[in-house]
Amino acid sequence: MEVYTGKGGRRPGSGRKKGGTNAAPSASQIFSEEKAAAILDMAEARAKKESYLAHLAEIEYKQKRGELISEQAVFQVIETAASAFREQLLSIPGRYASIFAAENNAKTIEQTLDTELRKALEQVTNVNNVRFGTKN
Repeated sequence: MEVYTGKGGRRPGSGRKKGGTNAAPSASQIFSEEKAAAILDMAEARAKKESYLAHLAEIEYKQKRGELISEQAVFQVIETAASAFREQLLSIPGRYASIFAAENNAKTIEQTLDTELRKALEQVTNVNNVRFGTKN
């Protein structure tokens, strides 16, 4: 008959060890250092992915609120404004050629040109007329 010592099972070496702790083994004890590094790399990758997803969600939110606009929309508005400005400037000689031919006073010609150029510049710099294709 075997004597029970209160320290574990009946097989030799089983049960609680003298002076031991019940702490769980660390990852490096279970896995090789290579596998532990791979686990850390995966955690870093997951954290990075979550960070990027959060940034994308923020961008999408700002786009829906109309706080962000696409680069394409900006270029389209600039192109439209530049084209309108060009056409307006190029139309001045045709509209005023006959008037200027009959005009003897250089000051009148200068004032007329100044007025027309200022109108064209005013139109191109009037930001309130610009719409970027957002849902307002």
